[in-house]
This record gives sequence, C-alpha cells and structure tokens, in this order.
Amino acid sequence: MSNQTGTGIYEKFTRDTGIMTIVHAFTALRSLILLPVIAKALDAASYGIWAQVTVTLLLVFPLCTLGLDYALNRFLPHKTDRRETRELFFSVATTVAGSSAVVAAVIFLLRNQIASALFGDTELIAIVALMAGTLFFRGLASVATNYFRAFRQTKTYATLSIALELGEIGLAAFMVLTGHGIQGAVLALLVVRAFVFLVAIGLIIRQVGIGLPRFINLRSYLGFSLPLMTLPMMWWVLNCRKADIDLTGKVFL
Repeated sequence: MSNQTGTGIYEKFTRDTGIMTIVHAFTALRSLILLPVIAKALDAASYGIWAQVTVTLLLVFPLCTLGLDYALNRFLPHKTDRRETRELFFSVATTVAGSSAVVAAVIFLLRNQIASALFGDTELIAIVALMAGTLFFRGLASVATNYFRAFRQTKTYATLSIALELGEIGLAAFMVLTGHGIQGAVLALLVVRAFVFLVAIGLIIRQVGIGLPRFINLRSYLGFSLPLMTLPMMWWVLNCRKADIDLTGKVFL
C-alpha cells in the first residue's frame, strides 16, 4: 500500500513538474513573439514607451498584492475545512483588491505627472490610465490563479496561466498590427487579466462558495508576505545587473 502511495505521489510530482515546465515555456514566448512584433510594427519611440510600461508594471505590481499571493501558497494547502478555505481566500482577495485599488487610484490621479516623468509627454496620459487598470486586475488575477497553485490543481493553474500568456500575446499583437499602437497593447493586457480573473474567481466560487471576509489571521499572513513582496523587484535588478555585465564586462552600481 505504501509503495502504491509513493508511486502515486511520484507520478503526480513528475506530471506537475512537466506541466509547470510547459507553463514557463509559454511565459518565455511573450518576449520572443511580442517584442519583435512591436519593434517591427512601431517606431523606436513607441518601443521605448512599451519598455517603460512593462518595467513600471513589474516594479509597482508587488504594491498591489503585498506579497499575499505568496501567502496563499503557504497557508491555503493546510486548510481542509471549506469554510476556513473560503474565509482565508476572500480575506486575502479583498485585501489585495483594496491595495490594488489604492495603487490604481494614485496612478490615475497622478497620470499627468507620471506620463511626463515616464514618457516625457503628457499627451500619453491615456496609457498611464490603462496601466492603472491593468495593475488592479493583475493583482486580482494573481491571487485567484494562485489559489489553484496552492491546492496543487496544476492542470487548472496551467490552463489559466497559458490562456493568460497566449491571450496577452495574441491580443496585444493584434492591437498593434491593426494600428492601435501601444495604447491598444496596454488595453489588451487589461482585458486579458480581467477575463482570466473572472474565469478563475468563478471556478473558485464553484468549489468553496462565496462569503464575507473576516480577516482572521490576516496580520500573520502579512507578516509572512510583506518581506517577500520585494522578490520581483530584486529579480528585476539582478537581471539588469546581469545584462550590464554581459554587455560591458563590468557592473554598474
């Protein structure tokens, strides 16, 4: 019996590892497909704007989730009671919705200043406004999809992740190639994230139902997650430093 159980665990681990490898492969396709499309279809200035948009989204995104998407992976798998699972998830999701809304509101209110600082052109405030909406739904989508990762529902997680990547690549490329420019590409990011969130939250409600958050143990979750919210920023900095070493042979501090 123990041998069968061990074999089953090994097979599931192997299968899940293979699925996650496929997910990461699709994630890598974003740069391989989307960037050449933008570079070819648009001018150098537009390509620079797109680079600024993607970097800004990456750096600001942790402020939306407060690292609570990591907390789900830590605390959800231990929940066996449906009510506890529901309470934990919706407490985290509500907190992330609140923090994402605050970040999005600040960016929207300061859109003129941000457009001037990032792009040197206040006429690009529409792009900044779309970035605010994208960050809001990006935070919600991250929490919703990480629910399935926490419970090792790997096929569902992989399906949502691949749909997100392919959706963003396909719709953004379509918007660019049909003449909607960078504004259309950023709108594509917003639409796809919103769609994936709605699908994911619908699946979650089918599993555990819906309930009002009580924010039980939220302080403990934040104590775990807040130190981790800097990981995406650190990863970005390390990648930039690596690029500097590769190009110049020395590190720029």
